[in-house]
Amino acid sequence: MCSSDLAWEQVPFSSIRWSALTQLVMFSDTTATTAPFLNTTIHGMSAAMQRQFVPLVHHHGDTAILSIGGSDDQGWSTACDSGNRSRFISSVVKQMHRYGYDGVELDIEQGSWIGGADFDACVRGFYDALKATRTKDGRPPILSLDEDPSWESPDIPAVAQYLDQINLMGYNDTCANGCAQVANSLSTLTDAGVPASKLVDGIGLDPGMPDATNPSDCGAKAKYLASSTSVKGVAEWSVQDDFLNNDGKDPCLKALAPYVR
Repeated sequence: MCSSDLAWEQVPFSSIRWSALTQLVMFSDTTATTAPFLNTTIHGMSAAMQRQFVPLVHHHGDTAILSIGGSDDQGWSTACDSGNRSRFISSVVKQMHRYGYDGVELDIEQGSWIGGADFDACVRGFYDALKATRTKDGRPPILSLDEDPSWESPDIPAVAQYLDQINLMGYNDTCANGCAQVANSLSTLTDAGVPASKLVDGIGLDPGMPDATNPSDCGAKAKYLASSTSVKGVAEWSVQDDFLNNDGKDPCLKALAPYVR
């Protein structure tokens, strides 16, 4: 599979290379520090855009995921506090159903809070809530979690059983030296017993990241993941950067597309 994030409404939907994607993620709503503990206005799509986006994703046979969080979202400890958790999770599930998403992605990047009791309970709470409901096509919603292999991996095995998908944000890994960096990021989880079949390895395209100007490495990563591992797939972060930084083209996505399974 190939997943990609779509953010901030700067990429025309008509430019998306649908044939190369199986999953698109709307990045993102965030936590809030007051009830209902969900903010939908910081850097997510507008309501009008989401009403257009989700049916379009489904029209192309792809999966649409609602993302919560980001590196600037430091409110998880409040939203997931034992007194707030139930309302926060309910707010997210309601938002998912409002637009017809197929699941929820937790992009939790709040430092030392990760791995504590409330972190574990929040992930478990999302799992229980999502598996108790159904998407518009009658399926259990997907629950995925983003993690940075350089520091988050030790805290993921404890919650892996509750996750359908784990998205590795090893964005500075390259496939130089036989993809050793990519292999090492994967092994931070698989060596701890997390099934490779749950892992989606990320390709970062923000300015300054190795693959931002090196589409051949995007293809090399995708080829390695498809032929040498049993991971679930590859994710491009993001369609927006691929498009905006390359004169309306998407060279990274084009390079990895032949290896999407």
